[in-house]
Amino acid sequence: MKRVKDILWAIVLIIANACNSEQVTLTNHFPLTCSIQSRSENTLLSLPCGSQILLNALGGLDIENEIFTYNGYIWENENDFHWTNPEEETHITALCPTYPNNNYSLSNLYSTGELEDILIAQKTYPGKENITLQFEHLFSSLTINIEEDLLKNINDIQLTIPVKVNRIIPQDGTFSMIEETHIITRNNNEANNYTFIIPPMEDCVLTLTLLMQDHTIHETNLNPHTFQSGVQYECNVSQLNSCPGIRTADDLISFSQLINGTYEGSNTLSDFGEQVDGKMVYSLLNDITLTKEDCEKLELIGHHTDIPFKDIFDGKGHTISNLELKAYNGYSGLFGIIDSTATIKNLHIDNCLGLTKVGDNSYGAGIIVGRSYGTISNCHITNSTLSNDKSYYTGGISGYTTGKIMNSSVKNATIESSTGSAGIITGYLNEGEVINSYSSNNKTSEKTTHSGGICGYAQKGTITNCYIYSNYNVKGQILGTGNYSTVSHCHCDKNPLINNNNNKSCTAKENHKYTTNFTTSDNTPVFQLLNQWIEEQTTYSEIFIRWKEHSTLPAVFVTP
Repeated sequence: MKRVKDILWAIVLIIANACNSEQVTLTNHFPLTCSIQSRSENTLLSLPCGSQILLNALGGLDIENEIFTYNGYIWENENDFHWTNPEEETHITALCPTYPNNNYSLSNLYSTGELEDILIAQKTYPGKENITLQFEHLFSSLTINIEEDLLKNINDIQLTIPVKVNRIIPQDGTFSMIEETHIITRNNNEANNYTFIIPPMEDCVLTLTLLMQDHTIHETNLNPHTFQSGVQYECNVSQLNSCPGIRTADDLISFSQLINGTYEGSNTLSDFGEQVDGKMVYSLLNDITLTKEDCEKLELIGHHTDIPFKDIFDGKGHTISNLELKAYNGYSGLFGIIDSTATIKNLHIDNCLGLTKVGDNSYGAGIIVGRSYGTISNCHITNSTLSNDKSYYTGGISGYTTGKIMNSSVKNATIESSTGSAGIITGYLNEGEVINSYSSNNKTSEKTTHSGGICGYAQKGTITNCYIYSNYNVKGQILGTGNYSTVSHCHCDKNPLINNNNNKSCTAKENHKYTTNFTTSDNTPVFQLLNQWIEEQTTYSEIFIRWKEHSTLPAVFVTP
């Protein structure tokens, strides 16, 4: 399964103009920075001391197989370099790591017994332009996810690859391969995922072998697949007749159709869930990355008022990526309508591609739920868009909310509506609650009538123990328009808390504006105030997730 979470290393080579000449010189102590963006989170890390890159330049700047080394403070090289023709463009190729004698041969590439993860940066620059190198993976990676019940019975995991990389040409980054079977063996380390670096290949068949503790061997050929440079793929492995749950995009599609009564296959709901304390609990057991074709087949789960979702959906902390929303019966979202008995929890949606139009009679557009009468807890939206011109109520997590949203967040999203109300968490809060949640680095449209960093419009709604950070174009930082609603123990970085122009009999109490260092006027950190409120709850305080300090946000949740 193709994933978009690719690692990027950024190396900036700054070439300064000489004050007395057209010639531009790179010295052996020129400013050079290097950072790593993690696959799993948007965090920049520093390369360790001793890191090296091999740099080749052809054209206006002439550099051949030069190694730059990071000493912990600066990048060093033994030679000086200059533009041979400052007006000519330059093509740069850089590789990391380096090898003795610049020999990127089979023996070096597989010196550890596995293919090394080579990073490459390539770009053509106009003459005298600052050079910024952005490194990407030259090879592919495949992560094998083993189901926990199966993992405990495994001794070793083997992956058989039919080819090897024979050589890389440093000057242009091209590489050749030979047909030679390569078997990688990993001991069971009780981790449920194992990542292998593999060459880019077309229509390749890999073989997965499981060596079991009872000395049996299970071998299977994976479906033919094309592996592209710089892309991470996933393969989920489970045993038949194991615990029920949703493991693949096909499972999610079948589940949506089963809930709606439109399914024509052989699966049943018991394949995806089980009875717990008298209620059906459906579990997401893997991260799922959807294709456009998957999204066309996927139905709104509970797509009609006559067929709402009534049970429990537990995401288990997994992520659904590349969801493309569509409308049905005036609602849109992963879930169309959830009943007052329903709970959606522990779910992450990333890179959702929202709608531009949901229909003339749309009464709820949300990324997770269109219209919610139930409970949404520990659900998170990142890097997503929901933009439409017809929905009355548009929200990042839920469009229309009569139930409860708690322990949830929306980050780096665009939530827009040219009509009605748009809220980063919920568009419309009708006698519902948003508790212990936050939104950060989001935006909405200036055209939206009612827009808020937490809620667009609240009718007898309650917003408690939430914060917003760096949201754009919202008319009210917490609440856009309030009618007999309450905002308490909330924190924002600017005013107004509630849009003063559309505020009827609202109550605002014990709210705070915080400074750039995420503290209030009395120097109390925001995360402490959020936790303080939780600790003061005499009833059901255990249902709220605690907070911790963060360097770039006022607070983040402690991982449950």
